[in-house]
Amino acid sequence: MRKLKIIIYALIAVAVPFAVAATTYASGFRSGTDQTVAKNETVDHTLFISGQTVQVDGTIKGDLFCAGQNITITGTVEGDVLCAGMNVTVNGDVKGDVRLAGQSVSLAGDVDKNASLAGSTITVASGAKIGGDLQTAGSATTMSGEVARDADMAGADLTINGMIGRDLQTAGDNLTVQSGTQVKGNVTYYSHNEIHRESGADVAGKVTRKEPVEKHNEKPANPVPGIIMSFLGLLAFGYVLLALFPRKLRELTDHALLKPGRTVLFGLVACVLVPVAIIASFVTLIGFMVGIVLLFAWIVVMIFAWVLASYYAGRLVFMRTSISPFLAILVGVVIVSILLLIPIINVLTVIAVALFGSGMVVEEFTRWFKKPAYENLSQPAPAKKRKA
Repeated sequence: MRKLKIIIYALIAVAVPFAVAATTYASGFRSGTDQTVAKNETVDHTLFISGQTVQVDGTIKGDLFCAGQNITITGTVEGDVLCAGMNVTVNGDVKGDVRLAGQSVSLAGDVDKNASLAGSTITVASGAKIGGDLQTAGSATTMSGEVARDADMAGADLTINGMIGRDLQTAGDNLTVQSGTQVKGNVTYYSHNEIHRESGADVAGKVTRKEPVEKHNEKPANPVPGIIMSFLGLLAFGYVLLALFPRKLRELTDHALLKPGRTVLFGLVACVLVPVAIIASFVTLIGFMVGIVLLFAWIVVMIFAWVLASYYAGRLVFMRTSISPFLAILVGVVIVSILLLIPIINVLTVIAVALFGSGMVVEEFTRWFKKPAYENLSQPAPAKKRKA
């Protein structure tokens, strides 16, 4: 137990910002298969919500963090929105920034500040209004709404049919500017192909095409030796932790197996708040030292994340079979190492490891602040004396 505390204490600094938020908004965590904020419901604080289906129709008087397979927001959020899922749709009003990631991302509501969207298919509908800047990264993107300031868009196929208050910059294969487009500044696009500009498209400034920066034809380094060394190092470190703390590693992965959405949500929040806290700490001289401690602690968390995520993957494969934990972590490390060899999949693997691994560590840390059950028990009543 002492060894575990020594290691975990090194992680305390990195979890402090999130722990404060978690204890302050203890009632703001919701998780389950289907989670809903009803239309007539008002949440007076920041809300962390996860589930297979997440539906937010009410009012959130704070920030909204969500993770799930299908996420739909039709209500009002008075703070920022940060959501990740397979299908993410925002049709309501957001007073702060919006950051969405998913396979299919759709924005049709009003955003007072900036919007950052990432996904395979991205749609900014004609009714959407963005008060700040727009950044998108996806395979196919259609922008039919209104952007008050600049728009930076990247993707294979980009279609513009809305209003942009200042400049438009794109990077992709095909750029189509339809007749309903109005750009009040310049259009700069990086592409090998010419822009397809329909008659009636209004661009107040210059339209400039630039060739994408070509990569040098250098022989790419062989990633296999590095993957093998990483495999051996991760496996050795995992076996050491498993030998020292077998029950704790099983307990952490048990929670992730039972409620994976909640674990991902913890990891998502940590991966956003901690880097922000580290950057903010470097602003002042005193904070610089705090930033160094936070940075070191976050690196330690990420190292633990790879072991926990690998153990989680191995246990997930043999969920219905009783096997040795050492075999489970071996299988998990093999799976992770193979996925790292596949282009595009390797990026998704790193993201998944960061979310699941850090989520397990941060979730464990928050459980330390829960009062033990015996503190809530009242003293037993004195026994009644029997009459002689």
